[in-house]
Amino acid sequence: MPSKVELIESLIKSPKEFSDNEFDLLFRQKDISFRDLRPMLLRIFDMNEGTIKNASEADQGMLGRFNKRSRKHREKLFWKKIRKGNYSKIILAEGDSWFEYPLFISDIIDQLNKNRRNYAINSLAYGGDWIANILYEQEYIEKLSLLSPDVFLISGGGNDIVGGYRLAQLVHRRSEIPAIIEADLATSEGKVRFADVCLNKEFFGLMKLFKLQYKLFFKSIEEETKKFKNLKVITQGYDYAIPGSKIGFGIVRPVVNKLTKNGIWLETPLLLRGYRNDREQKAVVFGMIHYFNEMLIDVGREYENVYHIDSRGAVDEKKGWYDELHPKSKQFRRIASVFEECIESTDKSKKIYKVSDE
Repeated sequence: MPSKVELIESLIKSPKEFSDNEFDLLFRQKDISFRDLRPMLLRIFDMNEGTIKNASEADQGMLGRFNKRSRKHREKLFWKKIRKGNYSKIILAEGDSWFEYPLFISDIIDQLNKNRRNYAINSLAYGGDWIANILYEQEYIEKLSLLSPDVFLISGGGNDIVGGYRLAQLVHRRSEIPAIIEADLATSEGKVRFADVCLNKEFFGLMKLFKLQYKLFFKSIEEETKKFKNLKVITQGYDYAIPGSKIGFGIVRPVVNKLTKNGIWLETPLLLRGYRNDREQKAVVFGMIHYFNEMLIDVGREYENVYHIDSRGAVDEKKGWYDELHPKSKQFRRIASVFEECIESTDKSKKIYKVSDE
């Protein structure tokens, strides 16, 4: 039987050929832990140990200050509800900017706090944070034990891919791709087919790593809190983001998008690899989001109390995006309403909640 080190080496070198059987062997290793995953991520992106902690900038600079201020406000609101007793569910949220966009956009947690005053939500989310840091630091373990929540919301993985122009490391150069690919980029199938050719082994290695991270995450909840069977865990996998550097219209939005250098997450890395056609750029990102959601759905099926919010195709492509990565508040409100539906549901057979594209 191959060792843990041999299995990890095989996954990194040949992720597309890394079989389900090999994956299960790796997951069942007695000493496999989040500490093994950080070196794997470092190798995929050729980063040093300091980078993985600091690159998210979730607790640094202006973003860090806004994150901390927003988190402090939410903490006060949570304990106010606890003291008054006017809540029906305690919810713990951990994740990234879809749960914590500290200014100008009302994200999913903002919408839930606004629309469901009977929810007492304790949020650990930080805009810009990586799932690698979230799971390695395991801040949620202490909170789960302390709060004994009814629901745990988790959003993570996007920043691991797009920060620091890293998306460029996950695709082949456009010049290495055949000039003509028989794929209709107007269809979902065609976009995925095109993305299959463009995405490199590092991307598929990252998807396998995400799968391992989430499985170990669910396992850690089960083993360390002993409350997993009574806890509803809800994941989400974003929507098909649109590469572009436009700053938009209005008073605040253009200023924000100019300051945050909209375009650096998706468009610029793709341009760096020679993808200049916007339809091809959209297809590559479409494929990434497709595989990320399918991975989360696949993992969730293995656990009775894990559910998934599928937002793919929900955000209006032309009018629904605030920037490359984040929907506008109105779109977040629609997505949050589906979170509410999942939170309130007692139907354990329904595992996937689809956000409509109205």
